[in-house]
Amino acid sequence: MWRSIVVFFEIAALITVLRLPFVQYLLEDVHEEVSQWYESIASWQERKELSEIEQLTAAQREKLRPYQQDYINDIIKSRAQIVSFHQTFCLNDNINPFIHGAELAQFCQTIDSTHLLAARR
Repeated sequence: MWRSIVVFFEIAALITVLRLPFVQYLLEDVHEEVSQWYESIASWQERKELSEIEQLTAAQREKLRPYQQDYINDIIKSRAQIVSFHQTFCLNDNINPFIHGAELAQFCQTIDSTHLLAARR
C-alpha cells in the first residue's frame, strides 16, 4: 500500500515537472535537433549523388556560356529538378531554350550514368 502511494506521488511529480515551461522548451530544442539529424541522414545519399553529378558535369559546364552555367547549376541543385529536366528534355525531345544539341545530349548522358533516376523508374 505504501509503495503504491509513493509511486503515485512520483508519477504526479514527474508529470508536474514535465509540464513546466522550461522543460517544454528544452524538450522542443531536443526534438528539433534530433529531427535535423534524421533529415541529414535521410538526405545523405541524395547529397552524395548530387555532388557526383556536379563533379561529372564540371568540365562540360566550364565550356558553356554564363547564363547556361547558371541554368545547369539550378538544375543540379535537387533530384526533383534533375528528374523533371530529364523527363522533359532528354526523354521527350522538347526544345530547351538554354542548352541544345551536343551539349544537351552530353548532359542527358551524364544524368543517365548516375543513380539519380534509379528511384524514379
